[in-house]
Order: sequence, then C-alpha cells, then structure tokens
Amino acid sequence: NQMHIKIWGSGGWLQINSEKDRTVEWYSAKSGQGEQIKSFADQTDFDPYVVFVRDAVRASLGVAPPPITTQESLRVLQAIHALYRAAESGETQFISK
Repeated sequence: NQMHIKIWGSGGWLQINSEKDRTVEWYSAKSGQGEQIKSFADQTDFDPYVVFVRDAVRASLGVAPPPITTQESLRVLQAIHALYRAAESGETQFISK
C-alpha cells in the first residue's frame, strides 16, 4: 500500500491511510486508557494520491510543472534509506543537505 504512512514514537504512533477513506488513526500509550486506537476519517472528495498522479501525468506531457522537484525526490529517498539503516542498526542516521 503506497498511500499508507505510519510514524512510530516513544509514546505511540500516527497512521495516515489514503486508501481507507483517507483515515488518520493514532494511539498514545500516555493516555492511560489502555490499548485504544483513535481515528478520524475525512469524508471530502479530496484524494491527495489522485491529485499527485494527475499532476505527474500533466508534467510528463509538458503542460504543468512537476508536483515534486528532483531535489525534493532525492531528499525523500535519502530519508527513506536512512530510516531503513536506522531500523537495522538501531542508531541515528543523518542525511546530507
């Protein structure tokens, strides 16, 4: 699922899922309420994945600028690979500017 983002922290997690009614779910271990997941679903017609793909197609046709620059794309890939290295090594990873 490419439109699923999950961020873990020391006190819980946050998950954004664009394929599941654009749902945002979160869990906080600090709430004192046990294993309880909270959620919010956006019922609007806005779908960020559709917007991104549309903009990418328009850019490939030469009728619009790309939705993300080459430098931004590189930064995202560097961050993703640093996350994998951090998960494997258990150590903080740094990415160059």
